[in-house]
Amino acid sequence: MYWGIELKNKPEVFDAVGQGIKKDIRDLGIKDIQDVRFEQVYLIEGNVSRLEAQRICEELLVDKIIQDYRISELISQHQRRRVAHQQARQRGEFIVEVGYNPGVMDPAEESCLKGIKDLGIRGVISIKTAKKYLIKAKLSQLELKTISEKLLYNKIIQHIVDPEAVEDSFVSKQDVVYFFKMITVRLISASDKELLKISHQGQLFLNSSEMRAIQRYFKKLKRNPTDCELETIAQTWSEHC
Repeated sequence: MYWGIELKNKPEVFDAVGQGIKKDIRDLGIKDIQDVRFEQVYLIEGNVSRLEAQRICEELLVDKIIQDYRISELISQHQRRRVAHQQARQRGEFIVEVGYNPGVMDPAEESCLKGIKDLGIRGVISIKTAKKYLIKAKLSQLELKTISEKLLYNKIIQHIVDPEAVEDSFVSKQDVVYFFKMITVRLISASDKELLKISHQGQLFLNSSEMRAIQRYFKKLKRNPTDCELETIAQTWSEHC
């Protein structure tokens, strides 16, 4: 069973995220923006009753002083999403809901699962998050695409949730089968130009001297590295990883 929980600021509470996005949109040169509102979305998977979902929401997720919330089962959430998009269009609004791509770690999941366990609720398998933006404006599809890509999501790790999808793409798939394929990179015989090409294609962000150092190491081992080994070395050397 899946439960959707949506949190939003009470009407009288300033929406810092929404107003920040509104300013950023205007900075893009898109001036006809009336309002932007933000909602935080949680999707809970597991053997969880409505009462338990409500406990999770009220005791862990929502700040009842400044926020309102909605709880719904996944199918009714899907129906609500479709209706919400239809109603938004009638009001001159656009809804952009952003979730993490399958396989990408959701930073909130681990702490939320620990909090749920501390509540004594054991049936939860996973909890995922999404961000919903309601934009009131007269926008072309190109302008909406520009806003989404520049301000609302990172396409490498996130996606826009399809309002027509009954099962959200950020729902965990328990039956996914993964087949490992080892990839060996031809490194020890590569020229300097080829080393930089390997760095660029693998998004390693290593310069020529760093690539030559790795090459010397694997020459001593008398073998080429795997792509995983190169990525591990690159991340170890990175200043921000």
